[in-house]
Amino acid sequence: MPSQFFGLQIGYSGLTAYQAALNTTGNNISNVETKGYSRQVTNQTAAQALRTYTSYGMAGAGTTVTSIDQIRNEYYDIKYRNASTSLGEYDIKSEYNAQIENYFNDDGETVMGFSTLYDRFYKGIEDLQNNPSDTSVRTAFISQAKALCEYFNSASENLTKLQTDANDQIKTVVEQINSLGEKIANINHQINIIELKGTTANELRDQRNQLVDELSKYVDVSVIEDPIYTSDVLDADGKPTGDFSGAYKYTVVISGNQTLVEGYNYRTLDLKSRENWNKVNQSDADGLYDIYWKDTGSTYYPVNARYSGELKGLLQIRDGNNGEYFNGTVDSYDRAEGTVTIKTKVTDEYLQDPAKCTLNPTGLLTVGVTEYSYDSWDVEQVGDSLVYTFHMTEDEKQYMDYNGSKRTLDGLYDLIDKIKATGKDPEANVGTEVKYQGIPYYQEQMNEWIRLFAKSFNTIEQNGEDLNGDPLAGNAASDKDPVAFFVAKDLQGATDGDIYNFADEYDYPDTADDETSLSVQKRSSYSNSYYQLTAANFAVNDYILSDVSRMATTTTQGDLNLSSSDLVEEMEALKGQKNFFRGCTSSEFLNCVLGDIALNAGSANSFQKNYTNIRDTVDNQRLSVSGVDNDEEALNLVKYQNAYNLSAKMIQVMTEIYDRLITQTGV
Repeated sequence: MPSQFFGLQIGYSGLTAYQAALNTTGNNISNVETKGYSRQVTNQTAAQALRTYTSYGMAGAGTTVTSIDQIRNEYYDIKYRNASTSLGEYDIKSEYNAQIENYFNDDGETVMGFSTLYDRFYKGIEDLQNNPSDTSVRTAFISQAKALCEYFNSASENLTKLQTDANDQIKTVVEQINSLGEKIANINHQINIIELKGTTANELRDQRNQLVDELSKYVDVSVIEDPIYTSDVLDADGKPTGDFSGAYKYTVVISGNQTLVEGYNYRTLDLKSRENWNKVNQSDADGLYDIYWKDTGSTYYPVNARYSGELKGLLQIRDGNNGEYFNGTVDSYDRAEGTVTIKTKVTDEYLQDPAKCTLNPTGLLTVGVTEYSYDSWDVEQVGDSLVYTFHMTEDEKQYMDYNGSKRTLDGLYDLIDKIKATGKDPEANVGTEVKYQGIPYYQEQMNEWIRLFAKSFNTIEQNGEDLNGDPLAGNAASDKDPVAFFVAKDLQGATDGDIYNFADEYDYPDTADDETSLSVQKRSSYSNSYYQLTAANFAVNDYILSDVSRMATTTTQGDLNLSSSDLVEEMEALKGQKNFFRGCTSSEFLNCVLGDIALNAGSANSFQKNYTNIRDTVDNQRLSVSGVDNDEEALNLVKYQNAYNLSAKMIQVMTEIYDRLITQTGV
């Protein structure tokens, strides 16, 4: 049977319970503007009743506060993070595509782009047709040609700088991911220390959720929280046989199935800058980063249709090649002392076009899944396909593993033989397929147009003679190099004269009846061919710049034909040539490229708006559950205050009863 003072105990339980409820309400109100804070509630239950051994059997013992919990809906957390990840990707794409669009902008007045300069170039050709021997007209035309070259030089430089900016931002994002992973692991430890004592670390859980929300901007995130039991042994139903310890193992997985945090342990990503000799694309900026897991050395590259986030967007902008990259199968290999040649057959249509070649002179060839460095390459036509031969040597570049272990060419032979023994040809590639039109794609588009245009223009020029009656094309008898109007400046200063004039592109005829033809067999990473020509080094030959009379306007100049302009007519016809570039004329280059940019920018902007709306909508839904509402908390204050006052009133009443019972009942 309860004591005579049992009523005081019941009243006291109400005081403590509603004091806790008031404190929780006050905490909610003080955090109404705290980002990431989840509303908390006090959970109460009736205290364990006492047996009285009377007719009514049990006596209520008041109330007990069982816990103070945060109100949070995991479903909304998942939806919010998914939307945040997608928004992060399209924020990046929208920002960078806007900059790319600016680089190709052309309003004809404040910004003079390709169309304006190309029209002026052809206006110069028209003037040249009327006055081919006038040096002032020639000078004006060559000046327009130089301006066109400088436009492409500037566009390439701007894209290279933008690629460097994206690369630097990748480093920042990777550092953020590492920092967030470390913070989450540390908070996991703090939470378990507190919750092992039977309490709930609400504020720390809010901090952890906030960190995961921030992480979701950069990469796809999923979390798993598993209870830890005192025994790992499972029963027949697969359930733990031990007791729940009170702690949890909190795991964070990014980009599909790659663990970033597991309990108190976290992994970090590392960046390895590519050497100058190791570029994936010919026009890539120096020092682009590859991303690795520091603990295993395995590559981390989250460009997958299922993944999203700022990191994916940055990598697509930096490395996007529209799915066009070097790939083929190893046809054969030939080993010599300390060297090896790998013959790789390619079949993709874009790899058959020399103007589209983006291979760097040196780099890494991946055979199977292993990378080996090559020193040079050459290409020849074999049947219906091209075969690229990569030349390799056993040198320090073969120490290419992330952890520094050596890859030998003997290992390459063994790998090729092992795969061929299965009846298959080993796959070989340089770089990876990135199905997005990023900076490498736009560099390739410019390089392709320039190579086609320069080759066509130079071929016309080299059929003629200059004002002095000298032929511009070389010939076998005189062994004279051709005088190319457009050349590639050797930015590395490695060739004699510091220019490429594409002499290796032509088989010079022994007689006047022979036709000049392109020689695919002479194409290589070191040949004097149009492969060397890019938007970065596109230039007018200094030989012509220094003396405008050296430009040819006719096939038979001589003293009696100073006013002839048959070659100029061919140059003018070049402008309207059908199927010159992507099925269009040469003058429609900008339309093609701007169409790509507009499509990418429009898509990015549209998805950016959509995912912003989705994220904000989900965030509002989440706040409706876990956010603090001032009106609701004000109502709770009144409710709990009244309950507290009633408990206090009960104690006052019981005090009066005990006073009458103890001091005023018969003595």
